[in-house]
Amino acid sequence: MNTTYYTENQTKLLAQFKKKEESFKQILASEFPVEAESILQEMHAEFLELLPRLPYIGGDKNLLTENLVIAAWFLSLYKILNKRGHNDDSIGDLCYRIAEDFVQKQPRWAAKLQGALAGTGLFKMMFRKLSEKSQKREYPGDFVVQFVEGMEGKFDYGYDFTECGICKLFQTENAGQFAKHMCRIDYLTTSFNGIELIRTGTIANGADKCDFRFRKMKSN
Repeated sequence: MNTTYYTENQTKLLAQFKKKEESFKQILASEFPVEAESILQEMHAEFLELLPRLPYIGGDKNLLTENLVIAAWFLSLYKILNKRGHNDDSIGDLCYRIAEDFVQKQPRWAAKLQGALAGTGLFKMMFRKLSEKSQKREYPGDFVVQFVEGMEGKFDYGYDFTECGICKLFQTENAGQFAKHMCRIDYLTTSFNGIELIRTGTIANGADKCDFRFRKMKSN
């Protein structure tokens, strides 16, 4: 198992964060006009400290590594604001607003492309392979997912997560109760791509699985 992936790729991972930093700055400044800059600096330091502790789940060979790293951005912010006495709900709302700004800043062509690719044969093949690999449970901190074929008239495709890497990470970092606030963000990213997410439960909210079901939105 590679235990140095995140530190070896620290420069690249920080560059990825820098690309989204403007959203953090903008939303933090609207909420904490005096403290925003210091909060952001503390968040940087917290993220750097967190990187070596992130669970290795396959690195660049696992599509869900990116999800784990993005969750770590929000976990870093949570840790900083929690120390300052802010409650989980207010921090969760702030994270949602930041994620919303991420989405709004994406070019429309990218969203259309992602929406067009979703549900294609190539896309399904990739997720079937991801599903099969995750079932082996090679990495303790990984997600475990099962691809679900579509049902005509109900949804185009889906997947069930029976283990959530984000929940595992947050629990390890004594922030397990905050993981549910990450679940809301899924609706933002899918709707921007023209896809409707249908879900009845998530592990972070106490369900035994996260049942993602997707269908393309009808054009007006």
